Amino acid sequence: KERMDEIKAAALLHDLGHGPFSHISEEILTNLKGTTHEEQTKQIILSSPIKDILSKQGIDPVRVVDLIEGKGKYGALIAGDLDVDRMDFLMRDAHYTGVRISTDAARIISKMDFKDDSLVIYETALTAAEGLLLARFLMYPSLYMHHTCRSAGQMLKHAILDAMKNNYLTLKELLRMDDIELISTLKNSTSYAKEMCGLLDSRKLFKRSYIGSIKKMKGSLGRNLKNERKRSTIEQKLTKKSGLDEDYLFLDVPPPPVLEEAKAKVCLENDEVKLIEEVSSLVKGMKHAQLDHWKFWVFAPKKYLSKVGPIVKSFFGVEENEVS
Repeated sequence: KERMDEIKAAALLHDLGHGPFSHISEEILTNLKGTTHEEQTKQIILSSPIKDILSKQGIDPVRVVDLIEGKGKYGALIAGDLDVDRMDFLMRDAHYTGVRISTDAARIISKMDFKDDSLVIYETALTAAEGLLLARFLMYPSLYMHHTCRSAGQMLKHAILDAMKNNYLTLKELLRMDDIELISTLKNSTSYAKEMCGLLDSRKLFKRSYIGSIKKMKGSLGRNLKNERKRSTIEQKLTKKSGLDEDYLFLDVPPPPVLEEAKAKVCLENDEVKLIEEVSSLVKGMKHAQLDHWKFWVFAPKKYLSKVGPIVKSFFGVEENEVS
């Protein structure tokens, strides 16, 4: 029971370190401080009243943190290749965004076990696991990397950075806020942050002036797009050439898609344990095909598209949607 309580606590607390709008603020946290929400979670649990609350319930806070970090035999349940968090957020995200996916998490969980201290799923649940991975694969272009989400995210990120640059907000304050507190702070900060919030409220998002494929972008330009510092230089250059004010053109290059679940382990009928990508041609195919979804965008206000488009296209070449 003691171990079960620790696992439950870890499952409930593992995302405590997320700031408002989770991955938007985490990107800022990583760029400015070089750390992640997992590290923030650890600090919160071990240096706040949560530590005492857990201890009073007979739950070791250090062991809870270890589980959150994926340590030990049971850490894979919380932070593994096919953990409960992935199953939960896939179904939750799909539900709240209206994306239709089919996953049988209950089937997968019922067929989980440990072999030599490694978390495995039995081969009888392989189809259910493939379904989960397929859902994640399809959610990437249809939700997580959809241009509408990316544009809104960039607008919000630039609003936050502008407020921080002008001393309306610190990183420490940002990480302690919820979504509503952050929006309220931004609306009472700089004129730029107010403008971005107003545009987001009325859904007047920056539009795509260019869409390209990282996979097909060769040579030094392709390498530069993957380098944050050089990417910023490209963004500044495009902004200047287009005659736009600073922060009114966004070069958005998301991190490469990684199907981490492909490393999940399957226990075959002969008791041999293999990676799911080794026993499923579907998963193996998805692992390679996911790079087809690795796009980048240049966003700008709608009224400037006719001006920005030709300049950006001249810089990068043929657009992805024009590639045969």
